[in-house]
Amino acid sequence: MTTHSIPRSVDTAIVGAGQAGLAMSWFLRGAGREHVLLDRREQLGGSWPDRWDDFCLVSPNWTVSLPGYPYDGRDPDGFMARDEIAARIAGYAAAIDAPVVLGTAVDRLSVRAGGDFLLGTSGGSVTAREVVVATGGFQIPKIPAMAAALPHGDQRKLEVGILIALEPDVFMFDEPTAGMSVDEVPVILGLIRALKARRDKTILLVEHKMDVVRELSDRIVVLHNGALVADGEPAVVIASPIVQEAYLGVEVKK
Repeated sequence: MTTHSIPRSVDTAIVGAGQAGLAMSWFLRGAGREHVLLDRREQLGGSWPDRWDDFCLVSPNWTVSLPGYPYDGRDPDGFMARDEIAARIAGYAAAIDAPVVLGTAVDRLSVRAGGDFLLGTSGGSVTAREVVVATGGFQIPKIPAMAAALPHGDQRKLEVGILIALEPDVFMFDEPTAGMSVDEVPVILGLIRALKARRDKTILLVEHKMDVVRELSDRIVVLHNGALVADGEPAVVIASPIVQEAYLGVEVKK
């Protein structure tokens, strides 16, 4: 959906209505948040038509999925041309009913005394409580510098949160509770447990803490000194003598 009037005040303003901005719109709508997308272009399609006279993807079509908008075309193993990509982005905007204002360039952004934002646009000024600048590559998340100042446990939570927001088909966690306090570990385990309960995702967990492995795993694969030593159901694998000795510190009688 596109609108033709720019609001003077909005909860969240998204600058850019390409795939990154539209994906953010999908999440905000799901959260019930008022928002608007401002794009300088006169038609939807992102920056693809601006960059090349002709072009095709080097990754297959089945990878071109967006939040709430999986690829459902007839040629999943083909490669989209430039105009197909632009059309897909425009189709995504229509499918999620994104509130886009086209032909509106944002040329100035400042913070007001009250802490909200003032956007200077070609269609007039807009105030917003929050602003998302979505004019870069969608595959490179911009994590605010303030994240580096978070305690280690909160940084791990943020990492897991970003991963969940990307909605991959396969989640890969490498020692997700490493360095966390005893009080913080249940939060991460709860997030992974909730993902597992959905039953529509594959979760690969690399972990040395056997209590974590025991709680979350349906299948355990154990490597010791670079060799596969066990593979199977948790109860069977954990009872294995070599696993008992290598990871649980149990001395096995020879």
